[in-house]
Amino acid sequence: MNTELLHIQDFVKAFVNAIAAILNVDVTVVDRNIFRIAATSKHHQINQKIRHASLYQEMLVTKQPSIIENSHISEICSQCGDRFNCSEVADIAYPIFYQNEVCGIISIAAFSEEERLHFLQNKTKFEQFLKYMSMLIESKIDTLQHSQKLENQLDEVIKSFNDVNFIGENKKVKHLLALANKINDSDSTVLIMGESGTGKEVLANVIHNQSTRKNKLMISVNCSAIPENLVESELFGYEPGAFTGANPKGYVGKFELANKSTLFLDEIGDMPLVTQTKLLRVLQEKTVTRLGSNQRIPIDVRVICATNQDLDQLIQDGKFRRDLYYRINVIPMLIPPLRQRRDDIPLLAEFLIVDYNKKFRKNITISPQAMDSLIAYNWPGNVRELKNIIEYLLNIKEYGQIMLADLPSHIMFPNTSEVSSEKEFYYLKNLLEEYEKHVIKQLLKNAVTTEDKKNVAKKLGIGLSTLYKKIELYNI
Repeated sequence: MNTELLHIQDFVKAFVNAIAAILNVDVTVVDRNIFRIAATSKHHQINQKIRHASLYQEMLVTKQPSIIENSHISEICSQCGDRFNCSEVADIAYPIFYQNEVCGIISIAAFSEEERLHFLQNKTKFEQFLKYMSMLIESKIDTLQHSQKLENQLDEVIKSFNDVNFIGENKKVKHLLALANKINDSDSTVLIMGESGTGKEVLANVIHNQSTRKNKLMISVNCSAIPENLVESELFGYEPGAFTGANPKGYVGKFELANKSTLFLDEIGDMPLVTQTKLLRVLQEKTVTRLGSNQRIPIDVRVICATNQDLDQLIQDGKFRRDLYYRINVIPMLIPPLRQRRDDIPLLAEFLIVDYNKKFRKNITISPQAMDSLIAYNWPGNVRELKNIIEYLLNIKEYGQIMLADLPSHIMFPNTSEVSSEKEFYYLKNLLEEYEKHVIKQLLKNAVTTEDKKNVAKKLGIGLSTLYKKIELYNI
């Protein structure tokens, strides 16, 4: 069975050798299974279970340090059959703890009468020394466990990113995903273009997660969100004291953080011209130089850029370097806006409804009429806007179906110019029927008796028989 000490056996071996050299004594460390993890004495074999270990067995129970002043007369050793043949004549031992339990024991042993007398004369000092040594080993175990915990958490984070999918059955989307699959082993720079909210970062994640770099996190930088005077230090890092207000310890830039991984540069069209020049040099030379330093640091980074701007127009306006454009536009990918892939709207909406049902612990569905209205809407905010609308609907809806009347007014009543000319999904009759059904359903919630239903009909300005017909029509 693996134990905490076995995980750090190499460290323990080096550690006890150092102690033995300092104290000129023989040191042994055993784990909670009484397997010898490390030893400096030629009398002891490492990675073997100690057959006669009365002292260690007792310490696992008492959790207290212990000493055998003379193994030939010690009460602890009295039951041991090898008592008179034992090479150890004295022993000082101290428990090693992890999470308040003894996970091992560190001890020093005497193998001659001279060593035994030396022990007895200095036993207090030896006990104190072993105490501090055990604490150092405990600290190493704790550090390792904490490190493993962080690594496990990081694995979960990476896994969560690996689960990200670019959803779509549209022809253009399928072409994009097929291209992403073809370039999974490439290190060539990718330029993803598309309107805001189309899912450029999601596609970048898909490319990264299919690549040989997928076991490391993709590092993302939004170039438009960083103040112009900080873009260079954010990307390339800086040395201590590089400028006024700099971190005295310096700063590791995003390129260094993304070494052996992928760097996603979002909104690259907003990058300042000065930084564009340095970025071009980094991409060409595959080295980065921190601000305030002349040292070139080699990097192995796959760069994916994204923009919602017309880079050709920016080049004509003198706001983007032509040579950088050619350098980043090795593999161009254009994501169509949602209005050009309406056939994907039902798929995306259903996926988001399932997702938010899990998060909110609900079981909401959507009516065909409401879905038709979502398909007819032009979605200027693209998939991001659809996601926000579905989240809103799943928040306000307690149960049942999402109906036309539940939709925000700008989706229920879009401007005529926004309605798809390709196919009519939007009918005034359907809207009115859905609204009428919603109103009647709400009024009937507490209407149990016939008298209650008469009051509902009165409020609606219709007869009771008409109300019953509408209840049957709308299956309320």
